[in-house]
Amino acid sequence: MKRVLIFFIMLLTSCRSNTDLLYYKLVDQLKEVNISSLDIPFSIDISVEKLTDMELIYHVIIDEPKIDAKDVSVLVIHDIETENIFPSLGIIDDKVDLLINNENNSIKGIALVGYLPIDIGTEINFKLRIEYKDDQKNKNIDYYLYKTTLIDIE
Repeated sequence: MKRVLIFFIMLLTSCRSNTDLLYYKLVDQLKEVNISSLDIPFSIDISVEKLTDMELIYHVIIDEPKIDAKDVSVLVIHDIETENIFPSLGIIDDKVDLLINNENNSIKGIALVGYLPIDIGTEINFKLRIEYKDDQKNKNIDYYLYKTTLIDIE
């Protein structure tokens, strides 16, 4: 019994390690992206606000799909050094579907939230990676780059 329990613990640990490795691999790949995709089939909105005297909060909203997107995963990174992990969906947790006609689908859009220290430089560069399958089950990866300044945040 003890051997079986140890086996299952090792199995669970290795599965978690694989998802962590994938997450960090995608972060490294996204850091190298320098151009936004041309025809992103979603509306993307990024806002940054002052939360406290010490912290900013940023919101990334992805909605209004122009196509039926299945198995959507998203990763958001920025160029500010923090101890926090970057917000993601569908990499470590379950993927979601974003559908044009979502009457029966409870997912209306994707909202990711992150925090930044307020004592940063004057510019924040965000990068998004959105992976999904289209109606023909083709895998698509779109990138979105967004730049804001602390002057814009008040």
